[in-house]
Amino acid sequence: MNIDNQLITADSAKRWIEMLQKQLIRENPAALPNDGIDGIYGAETAEWVTRFQERKGLYVDGIAGAETLERLRTDIVFYVGGPSGRGVELLQEDLEYFYLSSGTIDGIFGTGTRQSVRDFQSDNGLFVDGEAGPGTMKKMDELLTTLFAQSGDTGSLVRRIQEQLNEQESTNTPVYVDGIYGNETKNAVTQFQEANDLYVDGIAGPVTMNLLNIEAIHPLLREELIEFAQYQGEEPQLLEESVQQEYIAALQSNTIFLSTLPSGSTSSIEANALLDKGVYDFGEEVVIIVGFYTESLNSFISYMDISTQNLVSHFVFETTGEKFEDQVKMTVYDIEGATVESVDQTWADFSYNSLNSAIDLTSRVLEAQNQTSFRVASSSDELIEDLSCIVKSEGVCLFLGALGTVPPAMLAIYGACSATASVYTTLHGCGLPD
Repeated sequence: MNIDNQLITADSAKRWIEMLQKQLIRENPAALPNDGIDGIYGAETAEWVTRFQERKGLYVDGIAGAETLERLRTDIVFYVGGPSGRGVELLQEDLEYFYLSSGTIDGIFGTGTRQSVRDFQSDNGLFVDGEAGPGTMKKMDELLTTLFAQSGDTGSLVRRIQEQLNEQESTNTPVYVDGIYGNETKNAVTQFQEANDLYVDGIAGPVTMNLLNIEAIHPLLREELIEFAQYQGEEPQLLEESVQQEYIAALQSNTIFLSTLPSGSTSSIEANALLDKGVYDFGEEVVIIVGFYTESLNSFISYMDISTQNLVSHFVFETTGEKFEDQVKMTVYDIEGATVESVDQTWADFSYNSLNSAIDLTSRVLEAQNQTSFRVASSSDELIEDLSCIVKSEGVCLFLGALGTVPPAMLAIYGACSATASVYTTLHGCGLPD
């Protein structure tokens, strides 16, 4: 994928918006003085995109399409004696991210920064001249927005993973830092995943990379989330087997369920059900059924009214593979069977988005715990709704484990919890994959 051949809008993934914001500041250090790099395509970002388009004689719409992104890229070059300020600071910060320290982050492109740029270029097979021009900056942005690394990969992202592996206290598996993802690095990643209760595959995906970064915000452990949920009275309950089967049978004969079967799937399913108190617009209580269409990789999450056994919301996940690079399509159907939303992404993107949601929830739970009262008066409804989604996905995780062999990447999306297609999952501490 050419990272500049896309359309970045308010609906784009956080990492692409951050890349755009960073480029705006590289091109003009005065850009985004209030919001900075926050991953939100708000009014200020749209305003500075518009300003850039006006200055460069581009079509003015405040949206970062391929033409705008390409022009931003070609207009940025950092070198000794050249531009200074916030743009150079961002470059120095990115070099440090890849363990290529240029000394003090001072916004001045000196000899130390030039050497770090040379090292980055050498690590990634680029022409080595010590100037951070379009090609170098594009490669850096490609690595900064990459969601996973695996055997056979090389370059600065692999070097970063190796450096982080050597910093861990949970494992004692030192690796040689050479920027090559060989057997030694894969084995070290595997041991790290085992030590941290992650899905073990030797691939450094979003969750593994998040936990490798000691300074990052990590999602709360399952036990911590469940404890908080129990305090709020929002923990879902597993239904008795006979009751589960009653609702599953009702689902299999439901017209909406039958009319939305993915291509190649039948109504034969493997599923489990749990009861959750209604904190959405579903009523007082709902039954959540999670399962797989037999003999396929497709899966679903269904919400049923506990009294009428009618579907109130239905999520269908269609995929042809379980690798990070494979596509998965999530379609959300409402109570009438109409499509509410359809999202087509890679499994890596789903995992990345779920991780960000879990991190956001963790931040809000920690904020709530720091209040004088354990409850948050102003935002408790929103917090509890999200929290219920997270704990619900923990239950989903346990159900899926009972189903037998489950394609690892597919677990990343479970926790979908509302008709607006927000996707939440705890990932960390649940044995879920990247």
